[in-house]
Amino acid sequence: WRQLWATVAECGLVLSPDTGVAHMAARLGVPVLGAYLASAWVHETGPYGEGHLVLQSVLPCAPCLETAACPTPGACLAPLAQRETIRWIARGEGVLPAGVVALQSGMDALGVCYQPVAGEDPTAAGRQAFRAQVAAVWGLGAPGSGGHAWMTEKDWMLPGVAGGLYD
Repeated sequence: WRQLWATVAECGLVLSPDTGVAHMAARLGVPVLGAYLASAWVHETGPYGEGHLVLQSVLPCAPCLETAACPTPGACLAPLAQRETIRWIARGEGVLPAGVVALQSGMDALGVCYQPVAGEDPTAAGRQAFRAQVAAVWGLGAPGSGGHAWMTEKDWMLPGVAGGLYD
C-alpha cells in the first residue's frame, strides 16, 4: 500500500474507473480522469474535491444494478470507445457522442457537485432540484454557489493505520 500511495502521489493525472486508486488520487490532490459505466454513478461515488473530470455513461438503462443481469451487455462502454470520445479526451475538442457526458467536479455548500462540460446530462434538472430542496432545508442557500471546500476526499477516508500514512 505504501508503494502504491507513493506512486499515485507522484502522478500528474490518474485515469481510472470508480476504484480505490481514483479515490486515493483525489485524497492526495492528484486530478482524476474517471470513466464511470453501468452501476458506477459519479454523483454517488465520484472522486471528491475540485478539478476532477469524469466521463459518465448516460444510457436509459444506467445506472444499473450490479445484482441484475445486463439487458444490453457492453452498451454503456460503446460511447466511451468511440473515436469522438477519444478525440475529446486527447484534444479537448469535438462533440461527445450520445450516451456519454463529461462532468467536472466542484464544491458548494452541500459538498461535491458535478457540472456537465460536454455532452447531455439527462439527470441534471432533477438532481439540481433535489439539491435545492436539501440546501433550503439545511438553510445553506443556493447549491452550486460558494465554492466551499469544507469537505475533501480525506473526510471520507478511514483514520490512518500504517504509521499515520493516511492522516
